[in-house]
Amino acid sequence: MRRFAFSPVCSIEFWFVKSLAANLTGLLISSLTLLAIATTNKSDIAIAICVGIGSAAMVQASKIKLLDVLPAIVWGFASTVGTTVATGKAITTSGLSNPAVVAAPALVTGAVFGLVSELAGNALTFDRDARVS
Repeated sequence: MRRFAFSPVCSIEFWFVKSLAANLTGLLISSLTLLAIATTNKSDIAIAICVGIGSAAMVQASKIKLLDVLPAIVWGFASTVGTTVATGKAITTSGLSNPAVVAAPALVTGAVFGLVSELAGNALTFDRDARVS
């Protein structure tokens, strides 16, 4: 089986699971951070403290083997916060317009597209080690 270009020892499926788990962990951390901000008086210092704690949580989560792709955690965090800003909906919004509910399928779709892209790229790539007998 072909491997990801950046890791000769792990399968494509392994990286798909790691990426998806890290993205969704970032989504969870950002949701909790935004909920914490919603419960404060929204002063600059309160927001800064909440974001600092969220940032520390991302770094600590990346120490877990499954989640050790820190940029993917940050991507999930940023996607959720960005969705909050773009839609103008607070994280406390209920229903399908909740920013976390909107961002989660987008992160899953992105991971699936990444997997399909890698598989298609591998299928179209000539394997120089293959010998015609």
